[in-house]
Amino acid sequence: MTSSGSRTSGIQGGIQGGVHVAFGTWALYADRPEKPGWITSSVASAIEFELRFGGSPRLTIIYERSYEGFGSVVVQLLRREPDGGNAQVLNGQVLLDGLHRDTRNVTLTEVATLNVKMPAMARFPGGFNVRPYTSDLVARLTFRPRGTGSKFKLRYVGSC
Repeated sequence: MTSSGSRTSGIQGGIQGGVHVAFGTWALYADRPEKPGWITSSVASAIEFELRFGGSPRLTIIYERSYEGFGSVVVQLLRREPDGGNAQVLNGQVLLDGLHRDTRNVTLTEVATLNVKMPAMARFPGGFNVRPYTSDLVARLTFRPRGTGSKFKLRYVGSC
């Protein structure tokens, strides 16, 4: 599922092409020319992306990191019930920090590719133990602001 594409307005609590705003507000737009993405600045906003994995389950998230004004997101995987009811949160979670701490005053694009087949371990809490060819999961990304005025920007979320 891509988080970029044609320009659309933000959605709140709705579904759009495999993307669901679970809590708060995320908007799909280009805050910089030619750089669209899903953007939020609302505390605890959560967005979900439908996933379909292949033989070696991987989750790729492309997001922006900057020297100021960016928060982080917690990534969790949830298993949906067939009837669309309650969701079960899988073990493991990953924190993606939108703030880089080097001395360059630039915004960078970061690519995080997670081997979600790995089980959660003490040294690597990001393991999710996803079986090959799983198609009933969603990735939930929940925003954690860093001070007032911070935001988070997703450029792409995909599974393979």
